Amino acid sequence: MTSLAVDSLRPPVSVPAADALVVVEHLVKHYRTGRSQVVRAVDDVSFTIRRGQTFGLVGESGSGKSTVARTILRLHEPTSGRVIFDGVDLQALAPDALRRQRRSMQIVFQDPFASVNRRKTLSEIIASPMVFQGERDSHKIQARVSRLFDIVGLPQAYAHRHPHEISGGQCQRVGIARALALEPSFVILDEAVSSLDVSVRSQILNLLKELQRELGLTYMFVSHDLAIVRYMSDSVAVLYGGRIAEVGPREGLFERPRHPYTHALMGAVPVADPDRQRARKRVLTYETPGEAINLAGCRYAPRCPIGQSLDVCRTTDPALQGMGAHHLVACHFPQSAESIVAAAAAASHAQ
Repeated sequence: MTSLAVDSLRPPVSVPAADALVVVEHLVKHYRTGRSQVVRAVDDVSFTIRRGQTFGLVGESGSGKSTVARTILRLHEPTSGRVIFDGVDLQALAPDALRRQRRSMQIVFQDPFASVNRRKTLSEIIASPMVFQGERDSHKIQARVSRLFDIVGLPQAYAHRHPHEISGGQCQRVGIARALALEPSFVILDEAVSSLDVSVRSQILNLLKELQRELGLTYMFVSHDLAIVRYMSDSVAVLYGGRIAEVGPREGLFERPRHPYTHALMGAVPVADPDRQRARKRVLTYETPGEAINLAGCRYAPRCPIGQSLDVCRTTDPALQGMGAHHLVACHFPQSAESIVAAAAAASHAQ
């Protein structure tokens, strides 16, 4: 298997050990769907998440984002690779030790109603992690739950309501409160606002930012929405076909993207200014069946306006290469959108 890391001994974005809370090293998760069929959901992914910051993971549906998130927490067991959390190798932990470690690592899911037990009251839902971790002091539990209601902006009068009696945004606040019940340092937000109305979405995003400032939280923000990822994240990784296509600091990646897939994703985001919208250079993405993903060379080659016609793209897996301070791109020909459009036009005329 060809590594995506620049240095096989460390994740692509080099971060001082004291600043690194989560280090993902060559993470692999494959699923068997038959005797000989294997789905490579995550295939050699490495990155580092700094303490107190938000790491965005973006890509289309099916790119492997949620699998990465769940495998980091060992909700799915990895096929290979390691996850180091605060200096501890999670793969080396026995079940009891992992359960204790999970006090510091929590997740907020996409569907607020599907992720809660609708038979329980909101108070019982938020208290459930404390009960699961062995807390038996009912007064301590109730005091913590009451505090969490205030923290996430839920009325205390809702404590005895059930999920069907509140809105989707309020239910997601319950999910956030439940994730914070054990005072974690790291929270994965897996498409945590994608099912909410736009007005409610902005409220939840602002709440998450406020909680991060007040509680010193570290986030991994998983989403297909580039605008939200840009608003929330300090650094961003673009995932395609279970591999990282591009990773770097937020502004560097959004202002100077270099991978054709990143260009295509950004080109699909509408711009309010009609003049700017017309002036944009759009990098085309060719639609191919899922099974057409190239496992020998670049994963994106079958859909790439340049890679479709180049042998090196079809046969050689590109390693992540540096494009600036911590900005890495897995592409044989990283370049601007304008250059890609011009190159694709020239190749089309030559045929």
